[in-house]
Amino acid sequence: MIEIPDSVLTDRLNEHFNKHINCKHIIDLISTKLTDSDKGLLLQLVLCEFTEYSPLAKHDIVKFIPDKYEIEESTYGNVIELTNAGLYTDGHLVGIVTDSDQYSSEFDKYGRKMKVDIIGFDDKEFTIKSTTVTSALIKKLTCKTTKSAFRKKYVSLA
Repeated sequence: MIEIPDSVLTDRLNEHFNKHINCKHIIDLISTKLTDSDKGLLLQLVLCEFTEYSPLAKHDIVKFIPDKYEIEESTYGNVIELTNAGLYTDGHLVGIVTDSDQYSSEFDKYGRKMKVDIIGFDDKEFTIKSTTVTSALIKKLTCKTTKSAFRKKYVSLA
């Protein structure tokens, strides 16, 4: 995780709240009460001025870049089979968000990490494998054809 000084967040918040009567209290509350992960997400939202942020939801079909060693060690199975099935493209694995990686029982759409099920390929068959992925590395899949194909295969294995 990248360490960002609180002053970076404070400066950005000052720009957004500078005319608010309680500006210094809002910034103080955020600086003292939020975790570093929460501050990072808030900074990401504040800096994202041209694209609306879309939080993850349970059952979103997503793509993410797995760790290099996971691919090299075949953690998810045969890469050629995964590629041929459309489950691994351009260095991204396709998966489905199953939960947030939080201690609470409720799904946290702003959680730092998400639990993701992917379809792996082991011993000549497809299987569901679970992993945990940092939310910042996850992108929602927009291709309807790929989403539909993944969901169909996932449901058949579940």
